[in-house]
Amino acid sequence: MDANSKAVFKNVEITTSKILLSGNLVNGKWFDLQGTIKKSENSNADLLVGDLKDSSNNFEVIYFGIDRASNSSLTLNKNKFKGGEAVLKLYLLEKGTRNLTIIETTGLNNLFSADLLFSQQDSLDIIDHANQFWYAKILQGTEIPSFEPQGVVSGKSDRPYNISYSVGGGNIYEEMVIRHYIEGPTSLDTSGGTFTTKMYVLSQRTWSYDYSGLDSNSSNFQVGYFTDTRVDSWTDPGDAIRQIQWDGSYQVAGGIKTQFKIGYSLKSKYVPLTSYEINYQFETPYTAKTLKVFDNSGSNVTRAAGTKYSSGMYLKNTGQTFDVTFTVGHYDTNKQKELYVSWTYDVYNGQSPYAPANGTKTSNMSFSYYSS
Repeated sequence: MDANSKAVFKNVEITTSKILLSGNLVNGKWFDLQGTIKKSENSNADLLVGDLKDSSNNFEVIYFGIDRASNSSLTLNKNKFKGGEAVLKLYLLEKGTRNLTIIETTGLNNLFSADLLFSQQDSLDIIDHANQFWYAKILQGTEIPSFEPQGVVSGKSDRPYNISYSVGGGNIYEEMVIRHYIEGPTSLDTSGGTFTTKMYVLSQRTWSYDYSGLDSNSSNFQVGYFTDTRVDSWTDPGDAIRQIQWDGSYQVAGGIKTQFKIGYSLKSKYVPLTSYEINYQFETPYTAKTLKVFDNSGSNVTRAAGTKYSSGMYLKNTGQTFDVTFTVGHYDTNKQKELYVSWTYDVYNGQSPYAPANGTKTSNMSFSYYSS
């Protein structure tokens, strides 16, 4: 593998309908890549992925991506780039050899409009799983078995909630954006790995075209005030949850006693869990932020676990958060797997009590990793 290999590009054309990349490596090997650009399967607004083939038949395209979050994603030359800039990533495996060429560059950005591509991503098809999580091609292949990418990757999903109401003949608008975030290892073995999840207030604002003096970076939204906030997780067959830890920075309503409930279910390690509706077999109450370790020594193991933050523990200010970490262990079946996470919470803004933004909300994400 040469992470510093250089290429000379002869033709570059990247639009939302097609990708054309041709050129040669410094060793003279020619590539003529054609395909389409697609959006990430986990709704990551900072990543576009290509589905490319080499018509010259000299290379297998392991990965093509345009990444605007290279500082927090799996980037092999991470220190070269600033956060927020679009990094073009092209990983080519020369057929019949062990030569993997890594090209990560911002030098082609003047040849296409990254902003235009990302602005139109809602119209794109979703990329195949194997093309986005390219390291699985390496781990499951036999041509270069010595290559094992390390480090952590992350994913996020933002949910905006908006209301409008009238005061004195003028309209006022409010918005709160909730971010759901997962970070974890790209691969794990019998020693396991820890996945960090966060749900927090990313931003909020109040504005009015009629009353300019009301513009501010605050709102009347509250998250989690009236019902329990749940953070649930479950594994694919072959893996289990070993422990769960919870924390956060949130507000507590007056007269409310801080309380957490930890739920979990024991299932066979071979049975798929297909529903986001996890009904726990066991629940344990806690009054402090702490850690629960599960006993997976029996024939059934902890395949699902979660934390309930009791009603009255709520998010109000920007940056306030509910944090839960899940430690996952490998027990059987070497393959690419998913860790599933679901957040359930209530949203309320008393300025417009019957607005669609109010009520119980659920956000679901999954995180892909290789388990061996």
